[in-house]
Formats: sequence, C-alpha cells, structure tokens
Amino acid sequence: MVKKALFCCFLLLCLYLFPMAAQAGAITVTVAEEAVVRGPLITLGELAEISGADSDKVLRMAQLTLGSAPPPGGSLVLTDKLLTMRLASADARYGDIVWQVPAKIKVTTGSQKLSGAMLTAAAIEAIKDKIGQSLNEADLSIVLAVPAPDLTLPQGDVFLTVDLPYGVRYTTPTVARINIMLDHQLYNRRNVSFDVKYFQSVVVADKLIDKNQILLPQDLRYERMDTSKLSPGYFTDIGRVAGLMVRRSLTPGAIVNNRSLEKPVLVKRGNHVTILARVGGIEVQTAGQAMQDGGAGDMIRVQNFVSKKILSARVLDAITVQVDNI
Repeated sequence: MVKKALFCCFLLLCLYLFPMAAQAGAITVTVAEEAVVRGPLITLGELAEISGADSDKVLRMAQLTLGSAPPPGGSLVLTDKLLTMRLASADARYGDIVWQVPAKIKVTTGSQKLSGAMLTAAAIEAIKDKIGQSLNEADLSIVLAVPAPDLTLPQGDVFLTVDLPYGVRYTTPTVARINIMLDHQLYNRRNVSFDVKYFQSVVVADKLIDKNQILLPQDLRYERMDTSKLSPGYFTDIGRVAGLMVRRSLTPGAIVNNRSLEKPVLVKRGNHVTILARVGGIEVQTAGQAMQDGGAGDMIRVQNFVSKKILSARVLDAITVQVDNI
C-alpha cells in the first residue's frame, strides 16, 4: 500500500509538474477528454494516444487495463486523480513517461442496436424453414405473442442463429430460441414466442343434412378455418366424402368428419349375391348369400349355395361380391 501510495504521488507530480517534458527516449501519453472503449475492460490505449521510440513499451502501455468499462452505450467520468489510482493498481511502473491528462475524462462504451424487429424476422424465417415447402405460405399465420425488445450490444460483428426446441406447434405457442453471436462467440440468448396457425378450406355442410342421408357434392361447401384447433378427421376434399352416408344429422356449416360418416350399406345380410372368383386365370361366378351387411369395399362373409362353403368376399355393388383368394 505504501509503495502504491508513493507511486500515485509520483504520477501526480508527473501529471502536474512535468506535463510537457521532452526527455530523450520518453514515452508520451496524451489522454483524450472523451474516449470510446470496446469493453468489457478499459485499456489505456483506448483512452490515450501513446507514442515513443520503444515500440514494445508503447504496446505494453496500451494494453494496461484500468478497470471495468460501463455497460454498452453507458458512460462514466474519470478524474485525473482516479486515473492515477487506476494506473497505480495496474502497476504501470514505467519511467521516462510524459503525461498529458485533462482534469476529467468521459469514457463511453461503444454499442450498437439490435432491433426487436430483426429478432422477430429471424425467428419467423426459422419457423417457415422448419415447416418447409409442404405448406402454402398463404395458409400460415405467424403472430408474435409478445413484442421482442430492442437490445443494446457491444460493438462487433453480429450473427443470429435460431433453434426451435419444441418444434412448430399449432395448439400452443411456438418458442424460438435466438442465439446472438458476437464476433463468432455466443453473447446472449433470447426466447421469442409465436402463435402459429394453419388455415385450410374444410368441408362443411351447406344445408341441413338428415341422418342416414347419402352425401352429394351439392350438399357440401368449403369453409376456410384454423385447422390447428380442429380435431383430427376433417376433410379438405369434397370428392372424398361424396357418396358416403351421415350417421347423424348435420346443420349448415357443421364440419364433416370421419366420425360422422360411414359407407352406405349396399349388401344386407340375407341378400342373394353373385360371387366372382378367379381360378387358374379364369373368372368364374356362382350364386350365394350374404352373411353380413357391407358397404362398397367392405369384406363380408358369404355362403356359396353350391358348395355350402363360407367365404370372405369384397363388396363390389349391391348384388356382386368378389373373392380375392381361393
């Protein structure tokens, strides 16, 4: 402590009594009244112009650290006395130094703004990339849940990468984790949440449809809606439901889903049917009887009148079934 106190006194004498000394081989340190530093530490080279014949000594002087810098965009004021104390703490034990120091030095940490709009845009782009080309962008709605604030960063090259730790969600907020890289190093992370919705044209009833009614194209229409809130089983193609039978009545605008539909019964139990089969590449047919109800494409049991065998056959129409394997 005594040595540092003596050194502080020595520096003060240099600052006040010999500000313009011009000794042979001396290092000259000219401190500016205002300086911008990069942070997080203040170096003498950022506050002053240092010159002299001994380049190694000039470099060492420039690299002296004088404490923590203010946060990015912030400022502090160093008095000449405070600067002297910090120099003493840095063990700046160099002779032949000519000091030119103002009474006060304003030190500001350089900064740059990273707007919330840039964070939002990067996150939205990542969500679109994750979804890929399978969805039409016009069918997507990506809405920011909470506005992303502007950030003040230190100076440097900024690069953003985005992770979607839970993927893209349509029923709960989608979280985008933004990694803020500064000079190729991770500086900070921010989470931004979005409400992502997917809109499609969904098949709905265009009029009142009675129970057990066979659907016709004119009974149906499309309605654009947020399918992220719909239960599975809805349709987006009228052609897939036309010809099916409704299990219960549907009011106008009601969504047509697979739970409300069934194939109409073409063959009823006890009906006489024609049984088709292929034997050795030759198609044969015989008479039989349906043992079950069945719609088009359903597999039902039938009895061959001739052989009395029970076979499994596919319903082709109201009077015809086909045995696939004999």
